[in-house]
Amino acid sequence: MTLCIAANCLDGDEPKIVMCTDWREEYPWIGSHENADKLDFVKDGWPVLLSGEGPSEKALVSVYQQALKNVEFRQENIFEKLKAPIETRKSQMANDYTTQTLAMSHEDFLKEGRSRLPKSLFTRHANAIETIRLGASLIICGFIDAYDFVDRKMEPTAVIATVDDAADSPEKVFSIHQDFAAIGSGYSSALGVLCRRGQSSDDSLLQTIYVVYEAKALSETVPGVSRSLAIDVLSSDGTMQSLSDEGYKVCAKLYSRFGPRPIKQETEKQQMMFKMESRYLEPFMQSFRNGTAKRKAISSSGPSDSSTGNEQPS
Repeated sequence: MTLCIAANCLDGDEPKIVMCTDWREEYPWIGSHENADKLDFVKDGWPVLLSGEGPSEKALVSVYQQALKNVEFRQENIFEKLKAPIETRKSQMANDYTTQTLAMSHEDFLKEGRSRLPKSLFTRHANAIETIRLGASLIICGFIDAYDFVDRKMEPTAVIATVDDAADSPEKVFSIHQDFAAIGSGYSSALGVLCRRGQSSDDSLLQTIYVVYEAKALSETVPGVSRSLAIDVLSSDGTMQSLSDEGYKVCAKLYSRFGPRPIKQETEKQQMMFKMESRYLEPFMQSFRNGTAKRKAISSSGPSDSSTGNEQPS
């Protein structure tokens, strides 16, 4: 697997999208390597971040490129136009399955399968088709012109759409996100960091670059996420920029200040130690109602603001 992140932000008054990936690519039953560019394009000005099995990623992106090459995105069609290629790819995969296993097209299977095949065989293959997975997840980024009801004019608006092959229900396979999104084996860890930092589409470009960098760094303990890193920025006119070596150095410096760090010094370890005293514990209350109410009262006070870790980088 891998990790891909995208987050909306502002560079002055201009909306931009920060994109981040590692360089890991996996091939089923073979292995993985750390030299894969996880960024491609579905059309001019619309980059896509890739997660999943190498061949499946390329096949899905190819379907998107074919479907979108003559499409002009508008506010009223963006959802359906970005969702439709998923259905096309699923149909291709279903057709491949029935052709290879039953020597008939998927269309013929649906029309004639019940009459030509034993019931148990038809049911088994129908269930197998239902569970076919894309083998890849995508984050598609770009900009459309949308009406701003405050300024009463059309303004460029960022679009971050995800194709999530690991979604637990069909309606969640495709989504469009307002502030940020992540896919890959480290997605839950990355989303946790982005939520903790309160990442918003109103945040500045440089702050967003750091927060995305931090989300990637804190996800590297997840199996399948490598330490390799690429950060790119998409502008509303479709042009792109990559983070420079100096930019990575600044992010690393900020991470050493704002990110978690190991406790190595003896004085720090001593500060975290305290003598156990009886007043730190009390008898467990047998009454479920009273005990629950008391624990809720204690937990609702929570830690002090100074320990929340929500300090923003300056």
